[in-house]
Amino acid sequence: MTAFDIRVGYLVIFVLPVIIYYLFKFRGRAFVIYAILSLAFTAGSIELLIGFDTNDSLKICELLIWVLTIYALLITPKREIPYLRYLTGFVLICSISYIINPVNFVQLFLFLRKYLLFVAVLVLFHNIKLHDKDRENLLKFIILLFVSQIIVNIARFPITGQTEPYIGTVSILGGSITAIFALVGIAFSFSAYLYKRKLIYIVLIFGFLIFSIIGIKRGHFLFLPLLLLIQYFVYLRFTQENFWRKALISAPIVLIVTVLPVYLGFILVPTLNPENVIGGSFDPAYVINFTDEYLNPGRPLAGIEYSGRGDAPRAVYELLKNNGSMTLLLGLGLVIL
Repeated sequence: MTAFDIRVGYLVIFVLPVIIYYLFKFRGRAFVIYAILSLAFTAGSIELLIGFDTNDSLKICELLIWVLTIYALLITPKREIPYLRYLTGFVLICSISYIINPVNFVQLFLFLRKYLLFVAVLVLFHNIKLHDKDRENLLKFIILLFVSQIIVNIARFPITGQTEPYIGTVSILGGSITAIFALVGIAFSFSAYLYKRKLIYIVLIFGFLIFSIIGIKRGHFLFLPLLLLIQYFVYLRFTQENFWRKALISAPIVLIVTVLPVYLGFILVPTLNPENVIGGSFDPAYVINFTDEYLNPGRPLAGIEYSGRGDAPRAVYELLKNNGSMTLLLGLGLVIL
């Protein structure tokens, strides 16, 4: 069993002031949302400090989301489930998959439970009625929770160095959370900068970048520029006045924000530079070669013909094809990850 450093758990001290400050600002439904966010953003520290598993904390959050969603639907006079036809289609496809494949009802239930939680969140915020002050405070609360995670990850660097475990105070394990969290923070910060042109949002972009670098995430450095450029052109599209003038004025900052993170990622993430150190050289050819070897190692693993993420699509295709045309068309059924 992996031994985790309990000292990282104490870094929740950077998050607690935010949680305590907003403790008495919410009542009723808004307070339940506050409780869900507070628990979700401190689940990792709670596990480190008192041993209460992060998964159990998230189960409590999930239960609260479902209860609040059902309550909001019951008390809202003009209740509405957005995109109902798409939701119906999704459930129908799942039901057909359940009927034609050798899976049991428990697997169907667990699958639906996993994916319908996102639907529940959408339905909840579509129907819940909150006062303007509550909405404003919740938005500020969420922003401060995100920003506090940057501080936590910077503070834990002297303790653990660059490691995948310890995703702020949110979780101990689950490295993909680091990449998702950083990308969400960067995307919202960049959007805010485009509309408000305040330096603080550029600072936040690089703060979330540092968060990701400390978590030694690599993949999103390759598609982060694409994400930001798409955001930028969508912004220009929806602010059509003086399109080219705005594009030219903003171009230098946009180029810095899109290109510099890639450069910093290559030199600060050890596995992305030839020296394998923090502060190595910028070598795109090395990164391309490393990525190819990582995705397509070219050797079987544990006797399995296919190995590596690059081989995954071909392996799945061969598996489906070898099980007949019906399987190729409809798949193997529900999968719970």
